Amino acid sequence: MDPALIRRAQTGDVDAFTALVAGRVEAMQRTAMAILGHEADARDAVAESLVAIWRELPRLRDPLAFDAWTTRILVHACRGRLRTRVRTRVRELTMDAAEVGRVHRLDVRADRRGAVSGCAGAAAGSGAIVVAGRGERRQR
Repeated sequence: MDPALIRRAQTGDVDAFTALVAGRVEAMQRTAMAILGHEADARDAVAESLVAIWRELPRLRDPLAFDAWTTRILVHACRGRLRTRVRTRVRELTMDAAEVGRVHRLDVRADRRGAVSGCAGAAAGSGAIVVAGRGERRQR
């Protein structure tokens, strides 16, 4: 990194900041994707990091530490996203040979929570697999 460019960015030079981060965004995206495993979350973490880098840049004491400093900010943003994610539990259900290939459809108009929990309760005893989606798309 060019220390003069970093110093210019520290004084609020937008062009200098753009030049600093332009070459890093792709690497930041890869790092965030490796940590989060979800593209939208990774993009959000990178965007959040860029804002934090811009805001905190005047406080950076050693311009030669810019790369490590920006990576630390990105990792911190990714960890924050991981902490706020909704935790999900996956429960594996077994199927007997009679249930293979059998499909249970949920009535779209029914109360989804009741339908899903009822179907899941029935599946737990029968060994069937329940797949529930958020929305339905119809083609005409």
